[in-house]
Amino acid sequence: KHRETHAKAEKSLIEEAQKELSVLNVDQTLFLNSFQSLKEEGVAFSLEDINNSSFKETVGNEIPHKEVEEMIDIYTKNQAGNAYVQKELLKNFKDRIEDGKTRFYMFSYDGHTHSFIAFTPQKNGSSYASAFNVAPIARGYRIGEAMLHEAMDKEARGHTLVADCDSKLPISAKYIETGWVATRYWDDHGDKILDIVRSDKEHDRYASKRLSKEGVLAKKIPNGALVKSANEQKDLPFNLCNEGYVLTRMFFDQKTVLHYAVFEPASPAHTESRTGADASHK
Repeated sequence: KHRETHAKAEKSLIEEAQKELSVLNVDQTLFLNSFQSLKEEGVAFSLEDINNSSFKETVGNEIPHKEVEEMIDIYTKNQAGNAYVQKELLKNFKDRIEDGKTRFYMFSYDGHTHSFIAFTPQKNGSSYASAFNVAPIARGYRIGEAMLHEAMDKEARGHTLVADCDSKLPISAKYIETGWVATRYWDDHGDKILDIVRSDKEHDRYASKRLSKEGVLAKKIPNGALVKSANEQKDLPFNLCNEGYVLTRMFFDQKTVLHYAVFEPASPAHTESRTGADASHK
């Protein structure tokens, strides 16, 4: 009886959410998928959250000046660790705001920007994902972050996505565990960077992507693949990405208290993406 009541309450909340979303400028499917993923993770979500939220897709040069200032402030705080890289990233970010072709997905709460991500079309038909940012004050507030991941899922259905990320940060492992692979490892003025690619067509080439974490730990991996572990994520042998392998899995295991990575021989498509990499695309 309790389960039945709980299920009815959940259904009612989703129906109410749909009504609210019809008023907001929001992609309903994307928003509700975000809600569903949060619910599965046990994250609380209320109608008040929906009422105070807005989510939009827009071109950079159409974003109001106030929101651009908020975005730059968030980006500046999030990239405070390396002054040179911060300056480079902010310059490229401002260029994308003005280029007239970069599309932004933006989540706001209570009238203030909380998170955003940008997608810039590339000459080869892929889309460069950049500027994934969540405001420091909103990091515990999961709705905006969930929406950005849903936005990436949506973009990946139509394009190959390319991006880069700091190899030592937890977000890098999250990317690798949600469809991305790392194809190159390089140094950007002290930051150790992974070039990453997400292509739904290439995804099935890598058998380790279909394994559970338990399968990886039991080393039920395909021939030619390597499983590596380290006490710290930053100590995993990412240089293998420059030696004919791609990074296909990366996660932390609480039982063994170790970080794990799986490297598989690169497919021809990912070998090409490595040799054609452009360090300036950041």
